[in-house]
Amino acid sequence: MRDIMYQNVDQHLVQAFPVLRDAHERFTIYFQDSLPQHYALFSEVFCPFLETLLALPSSPIRDETLLLGFKFAESLLETGDHALCDLVWIEMAESLDGWWFSRAYDFIGPHLRAHAERYEEGWAEAMGSVPAPPDPDRIINDSWGVRAAAVELLRDDSIQLEQLTDLS
Repeated sequence: MRDIMYQNVDQHLVQAFPVLRDAHERFTIYFQDSLPQHYALFSEVFCPFLETLLALPSSPIRDETLLLGFKFAESLLETGDHALCDLVWIEMAESLDGWWFSRAYDFIGPHLRAHAERYEEGWAEAMGSVPAPPDPDRIINDSWGVRAAAVELLRDDSIQLEQLTDLS
């Protein structure tokens, strides 16, 4: 990830998470010439993917993927590139609720954790409570097939699409 920059973060995301390739492609085709910045890709593809996994009960593949997802975020923060750091802080920490932080607590790395401890009310709320339970009915924005990508990834863990709320 040495060559990662804000301009190519989407390619690194798809390389790290091939299961998101179709969602990324649909997103890119839809916006074509007016392709929004990577903030929209993170808020509409990557973060809903992580949130979908967070909403499900623990399983080996789910937990490994969440760990990789938050390691990916940490690697962006470790670049020191302000554009990448802002992308992660804004899309993966700001305005998230206590449930999200509680479910993500074991996966969040030190840079994102430090930011959340300093700035995010949801973090403090999550730390003052017992871990939130899984919530397969949690409403998650899914305009690009992220739930289907999660189901594909977790098929060996016997997760089926019907187990997730249909938001399409």
